[in-house]
Amino acid sequence: MNNVFTFKLQEVDSQELTSALLHYFGQSQGVGELTHKYQKKDSPHHLIVKFNRDGKISQVELSEKFPKEELKQLNHALNENLLKNQKEEIGQTIGFSHDKVGGYFKYKDLFQILPVPPDAPKAGVMVADNPFLLQFKYISSPDMMIDNSRRRQKAYIYTRLLNLLLNRHIKLEFRYGHFAWVMNTHTPQHWTSEWRQLGYGYEGYGGKVDDYTSLSEFKHLETVPYQNYYLAPLASYSGDLKLPDNLEASLDKAFNLNKSDWNKLYMAISWYGQNEYLWQESTSSAFIALVTALECLLEETDKSRCECCGQPIYTVTKRFREFLKRYVPFIDQYPKERDVIYTIRSNISHGRELLIQDLEPWGFLISAKKEEQDAIHRNLYFIVGIAIYNWLWNNPNK
Repeated sequence: MNNVFTFKLQEVDSQELTSALLHYFGQSQGVGELTHKYQKKDSPHHLIVKFNRDGKISQVELSEKFPKEELKQLNHALNENLLKNQKEEIGQTIGFSHDKVGGYFKYKDLFQILPVPPDAPKAGVMVADNPFLLQFKYISSPDMMIDNSRRRQKAYIYTRLLNLLLNRHIKLEFRYGHFAWVMNTHTPQHWTSEWRQLGYGYEGYGGKVDDYTSLSEFKHLETVPYQNYYLAPLASYSGDLKLPDNLEASLDKAFNLNKSDWNKLYMAISWYGQNEYLWQESTSSAFIALVTALECLLEETDKSRCECCGQPIYTVTKRFREFLKRYVPFIDQYPKERDVIYTIRSNISHGRELLIQDLEPWGFLISAKKEEQDAIHRNLYFIVGIAIYNWLWNNPNK
């Protein structure tokens, strides 16, 4: 028997195939560089999967005398989970916004955002992560892990785009379960702490629904002329989430990009979206993330690279400034940011500088240097968002 297993490798996603193999065999282990072994417990037979540097499966080999009947069962299981029974369904997840979502927005038939039910938990304070529902179409799979991964993929793509285009912080929960000490304040005179899992849910919530929730009882989220919407840095909490009046057109632009430019955009908005997560732990890391978001969109012309950070050398600073001038027409209104943000980024990433909030986390007194750094960081977030937005609308490869 030919030991090379050729189950439709060109038709399925490599990550989904490895997940389905893990589901079938129950375990796997690394047996070499980019090589994994799948084998059922107490079975003498196994399957070897080799990956290339891009994470794609390059070859699958069966062990000697792999039983024909088991091979038939394996093919059946993979077909059922990866090729058959793939149907369009409606998934949903909880998203969070610093502004309250009191209405709805629907983009074609791909996704919609709307308020959580009236009886769902609400923060009850001015500054909070306010929950909303994100519902979307996706192609389901009978395999629970693959199905969940496909739903998460859609949720991340849509929330990261909204985080950019709404000029507000839009995010999902943590990717993995997070536990933390939380305050129990039910008895004000006797506060205590508890080790609890972080998360959000409400009775009746699930990751799938039979159909999109009807929007007839909701009002459309208020829109603002986009010329005014993107005029100023991210403002303080305004109360209710508002939308630019060209949001649907911006989404059209994003989903009509060619594959190369979509990859650039998605990397950029992924870095951009890390700012809030990282800022809570390390403002220096958040600063690097924002500058890196713009680097994802730079045209690479110089193939010489820095051995330390891997960036093209000699021209990178010049190209960075040219990029800002092209996609942030008002950049001269922020001369300090224009002149120093790339230098700060380089100093941080090369170990020559650390922002005061990280270097002296105990400091709560007034610090002129910290205030200056915070102002640059806030303006940088605004500048980066506008640059990505304008790159999307003025993409040269339409």
